[in-house]
Amino acid sequence: LTFLEVQHNGAHDVAGLAGATSIAVSADGASVYVAGKGDDGIAAFVRDPATGKLSFAQVLQQGLEGIDGLDGVNALAVSPDGAHVYAVGSTATSKTLTVLARDPASSMLVVVGIRRDGVGDVTGLNGAAAVTVSADGAYVYTAAKAAGAVAVFSTRCGDGVLDAGEQCDDGNASDGDGC
Repeated sequence: LTFLEVQHNGAHDVAGLAGATSIAVSADGASVYVAGKGDDGIAAFVRDPATGKLSFAQVLQQGLEGIDGLDGVNALAVSPDGAHVYAVGSTATSKTLTVLARDPASSMLVVVGIRRDGVGDVTGLNGAAAVTVSADGAYVYTAAKAAGAVAVFSTRCGDGVLDAGEQCDDGNASDGDGC
């Protein structure tokens, strides 16, 4: 291994790295995402494919600009197609799996959905410490220490097919607009 560079929280406008606990690289190699549990946020970087060096792109933090779902964020995963980033976080009051849409050109993220432990039929997120996505991108798995659980989520709702575990499927990914 040859050392190339370091990105520090607070240096050169970089933010969101306090308490960094997890890192994920997009399959296309264009983006690097870091969970900063101490900042309740995600730092996004653009990656130079020729050198591997990073350029800070964005920070998303709980409570800033109306962002929710990142309280205690401590693990990340990028979907195989690179369209989404999944983040899990767990504090005494927030136990979440957050879905973020990814712009491959800029590495920027936007929160598009949040699943909360104890809301609706969701359970098993208390102490969420890990997240991964199946190779086909159809399922997201979380591991939670306090719950002693692996929670399974389907990404298939919105495909127009009523899959196992769905109560309905109106053909789009917009929650609450027809199901």
